[in-house]
Amino acid sequence: MREVPLASRVVEVIADHGPSASPRFRYGSGCVVVGRVVLTAAHVVADAGRVQVRGPDKTLYSARMDGEFVGEPHGPGPDLALVEIDHAAGFDLPAMDLAVVDRDSVDAEPVQRCHAVGYPWFAERPSPGAVRDTVDAYGHVPVLSRLASGLLSMQVTSAPRELPQGQESLGKSQWSGMSGAPVVADSALLGVVIEHAAREGPSTITLTPLTALEHDPNRPQWGPGVANPAAWWDRLGAGGGPAGFRRLPPRRVQAGVVHGDVVIHETGRPTAPGRTPAMAPALSSHFVHRFALQRRIADALRSRTRQLSLCGAGGFGKTTLASWAGRQAEVRELFPGGVLWVELGQNPSAERTVGALTGLVTVLTGSPPNTYADVASAAHAFRAALPERPTLLVVDDVWNAVDLRPFLDLGEQTTLLVTSRRSGLLNGAGTEIHVDGMNDHEATELLIADGETGTLGPLLRRSRRWPLALVMLSGILRGLADRHAMTTDEAVAALVDELDDQGITTLDELSDTDLVRNISRTLELSLTDLPAATRQRLVALAAFPEGEVVPYWLLERLWGLSALRVRTEADRFVSRSLALATHTDGLQLHDVTREALRHREPTRMAEVSAGLLDRMRPAGGWHRLPGAEALFASGLAFHLRQAGRVDELAGLLRDMRFLVARLGSGGPAALESDVEEHLGARGDDGYARALRESVRRAGHLLTAYRGGTEVGPTLEIRLFGQRGVWEELRYVEEARSGHGLIPLLAMPDHDNQALLRSFPVHGDGSCLAIDWHPDGDRLATVGHGPQLQVVSADGRHVSYSVTTDNARIEGVRWSPDGTRTAITSDTGTYPFHLPGGRATCTLAVHDPESGTEIAATVVRRGPDRAHLALSWAPDSHCLAVLHDRIPMLWAPGAGTPLTPLLAEGDESAGLCDALAWHPEHGLLVHAVGRDSPRGWEGILLRWADPFSGEPPPRSGGMATSGAGRRSWRGGPVPALSR
Repeated sequence: MREVPLASRVVEVIADHGPSASPRFRYGSGCVVVGRVVLTAAHVVADAGRVQVRGPDKTLYSARMDGEFVGEPHGPGPDLALVEIDHAAGFDLPAMDLAVVDRDSVDAEPVQRCHAVGYPWFAERPSPGAVRDTVDAYGHVPVLSRLASGLLSMQVTSAPRELPQGQESLGKSQWSGMSGAPVVADSALLGVVIEHAAREGPSTITLTPLTALEHDPNRPQWGPGVANPAAWWDRLGAGGGPAGFRRLPPRRVQAGVVHGDVVIHETGRPTAPGRTPAMAPALSSHFVHRFALQRRIADALRSRTRQLSLCGAGGFGKTTLASWAGRQAEVRELFPGGVLWVELGQNPSAERTVGALTGLVTVLTGSPPNTYADVASAAHAFRAALPERPTLLVVDDVWNAVDLRPFLDLGEQTTLLVTSRRSGLLNGAGTEIHVDGMNDHEATELLIADGETGTLGPLLRRSRRWPLALVMLSGILRGLADRHAMTTDEAVAALVDELDDQGITTLDELSDTDLVRNISRTLELSLTDLPAATRQRLVALAAFPEGEVVPYWLLERLWGLSALRVRTEADRFVSRSLALATHTDGLQLHDVTREALRHREPTRMAEVSAGLLDRMRPAGGWHRLPGAEALFASGLAFHLRQAGRVDELAGLLRDMRFLVARLGSGGPAALESDVEEHLGARGDDGYARALRESVRRAGHLLTAYRGGTEVGPTLEIRLFGQRGVWEELRYVEEARSGHGLIPLLAMPDHDNQALLRSFPVHGDGSCLAIDWHPDGDRLATVGHGPQLQVVSADGRHVSYSVTTDNARIEGVRWSPDGTRTAITSDTGTYPFHLPGGRATCTLAVHDPESGTEIAATVVRRGPDRAHLALSWAPDSHCLAVLHDRIPMLWAPGAGTPLTPLLAEGDESAGLCDALAWHPEHGLLVHAVGRDSPRGWEGILLRWADPFSGEPPPRSGGMATSGAGRRSWRGGPVPALSR
C-alpha cells in the first residue's frame, strides 16, 4: 500500500443550497479517507442541492451525497457526513489510518502533536470561484475534556491567526470554513472540526470523534450514533469498526531508564500476544518527501539486504528517513515480525545499552522489564526474544562500531538499519546510503510551502540545503509571516539582511565542529523573538544527557510551571523546530542543537543541574526517590558531576542504601555506569575502581529477578571482606531489609582476582563445554539455548550460533588455523544406535564465518557412552577421534571414511579413552591397561607421524584412576565453565 501525504487528502467542500437560500453557498473542509470518499461535517452539506469538492490542486469536482450518510447537524446524532467525488483522475486513495482517543487511561496523558487542517474564511474571500489556502492549527487533545458530551477539544498552541475570544463558535469568526477539517495525530484520523459548537475556551477547537458514529452502551449520554454504523465503517474502509482503530495516546510503561522508554500498549500489563511491534517515531509536521533517497531505501529493504546504513553529517535527515521507512505499510508487510527501534548516541553507557535492549525484550515478549547483569546478558535475552519472522531493527545515531556489536548477528530473519555520521560502520557488509543536502525542490518545500526557488535562492545558498538549518529558518519565516503579516518576499529579504548582519554567508564545511558553530548562528535568530524566560527554558534542556527524552513531569519541576504551561512551552519549541516530540511523554533535543546550546551558554549547564538536584532531592536521601521520580536516578550521577558535586557522588557510591536501590531499579549496568561517571571526574578514586571490578565479577548474581532473591543481601555478601571496598562502605545495617544472611566471614567462593569478567552465554541451562579460538579473541561455547555460540572474549558480541531441535550438542573444538569448528552431538544426522546397541554421536565440521556444515560422520562412543574424544591435526587438515574406543583419522570434506590407526586385534583396540595432538611431537593416545595392586595401569601410545602406517611406541606401567582427559595444550588465559 502506497503512502499518501495528508496534504493530498485535505479538500475544500462547497455546498450549494440554491438561489433562494441566503447565503447560497456554505463552505467547509473535508478529508479523502479512502478511494474518493470524503469525510466532512453534516452541517456543511445537509439539505444542499449540489455539493462540490475542490482538491489540493485547486481543481473543482462534482460530488454525490447520499442522505443515508449525513448525520444530524444539531444532534442528538453525530455531526458527520460522507460525500463521494465523481469519477476523477487522481482520487483513488488507499485507506487512511483511523484512531480512537483513549478516554479510560490511568494517567490521562493527552494526545500530542495534533493537526487540524482546513480552509478557513481568512485564507480567502468567500465565493464559489475563489480559491482558499490551507491552514494548519497545531496542539493537543486532553483526553478527559468534554466527558459529558462525548465531543473532544483540541488545545491549540500554534496557529496563524488568533481564535475567537471566549466560547464564541468558529462559524461566527474569521475561522468559518474549518467545519469538517480533519484532525490528525500520529498519521491517524481522530475526528473532524465542528465550527458551530460552543468551545471550552479561547484556545480550543471542538471536534466530533469518529467513534460518535456508534452508540456506546456504557456512555449513553454521548448520543445514539447513526442508524447503520456498519455501513459507515465499510465506506470509511474500516469494516471492523473502532475495535481495529489505533488507540491514542498509546499506553506506556518505563522499560529500563528514561531513554529506554518503549510502547507496550498497556500500563503495567504485558502486551497482547501476537501484537506486532511498530516502534518507528512519528514523522514531524515539517516532513518533506525526499523521493530519490526514499526509493533507494525502499529498494534495499525489498531486496532483503541484511544490513543497511544511512550515513551523513548531523542534521541531514537520517533519522527522519529511517522513521519514514519504518512507518510504511509496505515495509510493515515485508517485516511481519515488526519494526523495532533503539537510539544509542555518542559513547552510550552500559546502562543505556542495557536499557535499550531491555526495552526491546519487553516489547517482544510482553513481559514486565527484567534486570540484566550486563550488556551481554541483555543482548542474549534480546536474541532469544526475536520472532521467527522477518523483523526490521533500526539502531539510530550510532557513532562507533563497538557500540553496534550487541545488535549484530541476529539471525537470517532480522534486517538491521543503522543511522550514523560515520561511513564504513558496517565494514563493507550490506548497503550504505549517503544522506546529503536536499535538492532545490525539497529545500524550498521545507522552507515554505508556497515559496519559489528564485525567491528563496539566497537562503538555499546560505543553508547549503542542510535540513536542520532549513527547518529552523522555516520557523523564522513563518513567524515573520504570521505575526508581522509579511509576504514571502518580504520575510526572505528581512531574514537575509539579518543573516548578513550576523556574518553568515554560507553553512558549508559541515564537520562535527562546524555543525555546532553554524547551527548556533541560526539558533540565535530563532530565539530573538522569544521571551527571555522561554529562551532559558530551552537552554535548560541542553543540560540533560545526549539523546535523553526529558519527561514532562520533570520539566514541571525544572521550569516551575504547571502541567498545561509546560506542554504549551513544549509545543512552542516543537512548532519552531527547536525541539523534538517523537515521544508523547517528553521533549528531546537534536544532538547538534544540544551541543550548540551548550556551546552558547556553557556555565548555565552546571546551574541547571544544581537547581534540578535541589528540587528533586528527597528528604531521606537519594535512595528514597518515590514512585516515578525513581527514574531520575538514571541521570543522577551525570547531574552531580555536571553541577560540580563530585564529593556528593563519591559519598553516594559509598552509601550501601543507594547501591542497593540502584541495583534494584537498574541492575549492575546502572551502578557500573554511575561509577564510570564518577571516575571520569576523579580517576584516582581507588575505592570506585575496586567497586567497579567487584560489580563486574559478580554481575550475574546481582540481578533482582534471580529466583526472587533480594539484591541487598547478595551485594553485602559479595562485598564483605573485599579489600579497598568493605572498609569504606557506610549505612550497611540501614540497608538491610530485615531478613537474609549476614556475612561474618568472607565467602569461600569469592572469585579469584585473575577473573576478568563473568557473563552468561546459555540462558536456558549450564555451559557444557568451551574452547578458545587460536587467536584468543573468541570462545566457542556449548550449552542450552542456543546449543552452540561463538562469542567475543568479553561476551558482548555473538558472531555465530547453532540451534537444533533433534540433537544435543556436547563438545566443540577449533581447528588450529581458526577457520573451522568440530562439533559433537548425541544424535541428529544419524540414528541414535547402530547395530550391536552401541551408542552413537554425530561429528560435524562447520565453517563459522558462513554458518555452513562442511562434512559430518557417525562415531561410536564406546560402552560407557562417554563424551567423544577428538583432536585436530596441527595443520588443520584432519581430526583424530576415538571410534568405539579405537583411534581413527578423518579428513572432513575429503569424502574418505574413518581410518583406524591400530591394526585389527591390537591389544589396545577398544581400550583407548583419551587422545591429544601435539604441534611437534605427534599424536598421543591413552589406553587403559590391566588391573594391578597399584590400581589401573595405563598405556601411552605415540605416533610421531600417524600417516606413516608405522605402529606406535608404547609406554606402560603408569598408575591411573581410570578414564580421563589427557591433553598437551597451553595458553596464557584459561577459560573456566561453571
